[in-house]
Amino acid sequence: TSILICSHIVQVFLFTLLYFFLVKLSPLFGAFSGTTKNIFLDIFYYSFNCYTTLGMGDVFAKGPIRIIAVLESLIGLIMIVGVIYIIEQEKN
Repeated sequence: TSILICSHIVQVFLFTLLYFFLVKLSPLFGAFSGTTKNIFLDIFYYSFNCYTTLGMGDVFAKGPIRIIAVLESLIGLIMIVGVIYIIEQEKN
């Protein structure tokens, strides 16, 4: 199970890198509100919120980059359900 949890963290980190580089690459991709400098830690926090579908709302995306956030939420939901399924199968 620790490997599965680590895989979730790696996925969140990869989405964070994608957000971070797209925002730094061009403002046409969008930006983040609720953070003043689009620093990596804030974007990691946002990514974790998306992945877990928690959606705190204090940091949020603006522009086309929101499409990636929707995809991340769907992937996160599927992956979390998958881990729960695997853990339940191991119990039986």
